[in-house]
Amino acid sequence: MLPVLICIDDEMILLKSLEYELEDFFYKRIEIVTAQNPDEAYELIQEILEEQKKIFLIITDHNMGIYDGVEFLKEISLKYPNIQKILLTGYKTQQIENELKTHFNVHAIIEKPWFTSEIIKNVEECLNIFWKNNL
Repeated sequence: MLPVLICIDDEMILLKSLEYELEDFFYKRIEIVTAQNPDEAYELIQEILEEQKKIFLIITDHNMGIYDGVEFLKEISLKYPNIQKILLTGYKTQQIENELKTHFNVHAIIEKPWFTSEIIKNVEECLNIFWKNNL
């Protein structure tokens, strides 16, 4: 069973772009699912866990209209501390970065527009951590 990565962004074109970039590089190594907001993501998380699959990473956008990706990651950290997290943002600040990395174990905060190589590198690191902890 492949480990699962959940991508969340309210902008469908960015969500699909991220999904395609990751699928191209991680073909048959991970399962990628997408959601357009945290509510959809919570539903996916429940479905995935009910199927006995393991979620190794959640990548979410920071600003999604009425949804706040930072608050979502904080909630995920409390409910599912073993799931790794990456935040995509156009609003990177040192305060947010320090808080998320120190208190909520966020693996990376990546500025938009992102470089595919930076996303791939960070997902690869998270995948390696997952396998190291699940062998």
